[in-house]
Amino acid sequence: MYREGKLGMNLRPIPMISTILICSALLFGGWFIYENTAVKSPIEEAVQAIPGIAESDIQLDRNSINLSLQLSEGAQLRTVYEEVSRKSNSVAGNRSVTIDLQDESSDELDQWWSEALFDVAQAMETRRYGDIPNRLEVLAAGKDGFAISTEMDNHNVYIHLSEGKYNKYIVLPRTPIELGVWNNESI
Repeated sequence: MYREGKLGMNLRPIPMISTILICSALLFGGWFIYENTAVKSPIEEAVQAIPGIAESDIQLDRNSINLSLQLSEGAQLRTVYEEVSRKSNSVAGNRSVTIDLQDESSDELDQWWSEALFDVAQAMETRRYGDIPNRLEVLAAGKDGFAISTEMDNHNVYIHLSEGKYNKYIVLPRTPIELGVWNNESI
């Protein structure tokens, strides 16, 4: 026999626990279905429809969407990146979107990039983006089999380095020039 609680009701633990478990399953199951049908599936379909993407992996968090992409041979880095950004941002809502480009780089390519990075960082810091392709070409002059492709849009500088079957993709965010009064000018 069950004891009556303080309010004069019979508390039955099995139906209470069952109700809590069923409600939790419905709540989290509904959230999981919503995430997959309203967010993840549309992004997966949009990303797979973009030419130049060999593989993709999408991870959803409460505040962010992380896209891990592997580009196919001959993919146009800027075109793919812009298209992925545009399509994923249309579905993301308030979530931030992070695009991680997976590359198959060699030790020699990584070493070369670490040596070129100072010149690229200096050009980015001084906003002399036009110096980047020229400087990379000069640095790669003695390297056999190195190919360099650089592009730019309003938001990023795109660099694709390749050496035979190895590829390295770099996307550097541009900082727009802010118009206004400089510190040394009087109003």
